[in-house]
Amino acid sequence: MDTIDTLLEPFRTAVESLSAALAPLIQDPTVSATLDAVLPVVVLAAGVIVAIFLIWAIYHLVARISFRATYHVAPPKGSRFSFRHDDGTNRFVLRYPRWRYARKDGGRDRRRSVNALVWSKNELFVGSHKAVCKSPRNMIILVSRLRDTGVNIAPCKEEEAKFQQARAMRRHDRSAATAQSVVAAFSADPTQFEDFTASLFRELGYRAEVTPKTNDGGFDIAMVDPQGRSCIVECKCYAPTHTIGRPYLQKLVGANETQRAQRLIFVTTSSFSSEAVAYAREAQVELIDGERLTSIMAQARASEALWGQTGQPDRSEWELSLDDVMGHYPPDYRGR
Repeated sequence: MDTIDTLLEPFRTAVESLSAALAPLIQDPTVSATLDAVLPVVVLAAGVIVAIFLIWAIYHLVARISFRATYHVAPPKGSRFSFRHDDGTNRFVLRYPRWRYARKDGGRDRRRSVNALVWSKNELFVGSHKAVCKSPRNMIILVSRLRDTGVNIAPCKEEEAKFQQARAMRRHDRSAATAQSVVAAFSADPTQFEDFTASLFRELGYRAEVTPKTNDGGFDIAMVDPQGRSCIVECKCYAPTHTIGRPYLQKLVGANETQRAQRLIFVTTSSFSSEAVAYAREAQVELIDGERLTSIMAQARASEALWGQTGQPDRSEWELSLDDVMGHYPPDYRGR
């Protein structure tokens, strides 16, 4: 009853306001006679509208309760649920906000005095339910929660692209034999060395996540080692003749003042200067140079259990993160 009273409250308020406004007119006999004839029709129409609204609200409330009872997952804020009538494939679609009038880079065109952000429906189809919400971030949170409970949901198109990239990275992992071959593989885009390194650590039993390419906080990878210790990693893909100096390590140590990781690791395809080595010993930074990196690659390739039979990327490598999703937002809206 409380729920129904809450739903009806806006209608009660509107009727009271309308009555107050019409009170002076009702005293006129002509107007009063007209109202006597028209009022039943108005009341009937209002009743139909209220009934339709209540049926609509109850339908979505029942679907929401059914979803939560089926999957034991809390729906995110702003989501709406209904029942589906299609082939039953578990899938979802993300649609990102856009400025109605945008610049070439996707930012807001400030030459327009009226310019609003346009949101589209993000849709999830799972079991007998359909979920809709306007926020892609909330949708990816819901999908991740469902996957955590064991629900199989097909990758969206962005995850499929990320999967293909991760699989290509594994091919690099298997073919690379030396630090020099790694440098050659990533010469066109050295930032891919971060993904390569994260993939390599995953093969060794770490949980690794690459930070965003911009605003990375002073490190490239956040990890948890097989013993449960937190780690942050900085990666540099340089020619073997290059030398990493102490300032590079100091930046990583500085980043850890806020991260408070238990392990600091610096990975490079080149080597470290004597000053860097001395500082690393003092600051407890673990150094992986080109020679040691080659050894780690050989260790990962030799482990049949870690590579498995298919060598397919696991969920942590292709599932969209919140940072991935925000990367598709307009550049002047991210972080809000």
